[in-house]
Amino acid sequence: MAEKIARVAYRFDASPATYDFVTWMAIVERARLEQGIDKIVIAFVPGTRDFSDRDKAISAGRHAWRSTELLPALTTLLPSCMGAVVGDPKTDQQTVPYLVNPFPFGAYLAGPAYMQDLIPFHKPYVTLTVRQSWFESDRDTTLIWNELIPQFGLPVVVVPDTEAMMDGIPCRITAGRLYPPAAMNPRLMFALYKKARLNLFTGSGCASLAYYSDVNAEVFGIHHPQYKICEATNLLRCGFVDGGTVQNTRSHWDANPDTILAAVKERLSS
Repeated sequence: MAEKIARVAYRFDASPATYDFVTWMAIVERARLEQGIDKIVIAFVPGTRDFSDRDKAISAGRHAWRSTELLPALTTLLPSCMGAVVGDPKTDQQTVPYLVNPFPFGAYLAGPAYMQDLIPFHKPYVTLTVRQSWFESDRDTTLIWNELIPQFGLPVVVVPDTEAMMDGIPCRITAGRLYPPAAMNPRLMFALYKKARLNLFTGSGCASLAYYSDVNAEVFGIHHPQYKICEATNLLRCGFVDGGTVQNTRSHWDANPDTILAAVKERLSS
């Protein structure tokens, strides 16, 4: 019997060229399972969204990098995806929104197993993925980690902020071991997370890789009421309950050092 293959479209004039795309992939995956479809092809439809301040702040070059490099690479983490193609703005209509209520949580992502062999860390380690943003700088939590990292009891691998790297801005976290390659390669990043004892995130972007897999993670500092996407109503609608756990990932609205240290000690002792 021939495989059932569905073509689904992701339109950049309607949805962002960010890690939010992982949520959309999870929604598509759930729909695929419910409809008995074997494989999917994702068509990325060119365009530019102009809904938010962040949309306006992203340069054309960065949008092109995200839409042609970052998101197609993320599709390789979805086993049911046969590949990505360039869509047609006239015929490829996006019928699945990138964000729905509630999130369709599930262990959907599974990167290539061989990628873990490329990770140069073999003893138990913790990762820390940094948010050192050039935009919305008050969501930056990098200043608290240099004192916390030595207290964790395991080596810490630091994944720097991708946007900061593109701007040539040094990572302000000097404790731990910096591992820049993971910031530019989603498959390597996911393999790093899969191999780690615990993964720490300072925002919900890359953390979406944990929400839709079996990666062990703690997410800190996601509540910023001055931004609509980070206000309490939106966080609750998306399932990010303060102190709540989804899969093996727990979210914390604040980034209080005492909260971080207690959460890390608890997870590493279990």
